[in-house]
Amino acid sequence: MAIAYSALPNSVHTMLKTSIALCETLLRHNETFYPIAAVDLNGDIQAVMCDAFDDVSGHGALSATDAAATEPNETNHFDNTTTNVTSSIGMIERLAQRVNHRTEYVNNANSVIMYMAFIEAKHRVFTDVIVADVTLYAGATQQYYFPVTYLPGKAVIGPAFTMHTS
Repeated sequence: MAIAYSALPNSVHTMLKTSIALCETLLRHNETFYPIAAVDLNGDIQAVMCDAFDDVSGHGALSATDAAATEPNETNHFDNTTTNVTSSIGMIERLAQRVNHRTEYVNNANSVIMYMAFIEAKHRVFTDVIVADVTLYAGATQQYYFPVTYLPGKAVIGPAFTMHTS
């Protein structure tokens, strides 16, 4: 069952609006868009991002800071010789792990993970979109797509839409 954008909790709308504003700024000033996330932990909204250490850690590994925070007695080994900066999928997975660690024991936790993608519209026309994976504390999940239009000196992100399979 699809969750209507207008039916999302206020905290999720706040996370989405703030994240979209950040996405517009990042797209305007950078050639690369890195995935971002936000969590609402019982009304406390927090940003979740990957850092430079994540880019050089093993695929899907937690950073030393996150690993120490979640498993203080466990020894962690990271291969700093392997870079994975071109793999957004790995960064999305790490963000999802961080979101899961932060929300696991919170009763009212909502989350948003945002990343860049493209979709094929009619007649092989491709459109850049920001994908927002929204997870609500009740367990419902929904993807929303925000189309990106590039204008001289800025990127404009349009209103959300969803896709349904027939």
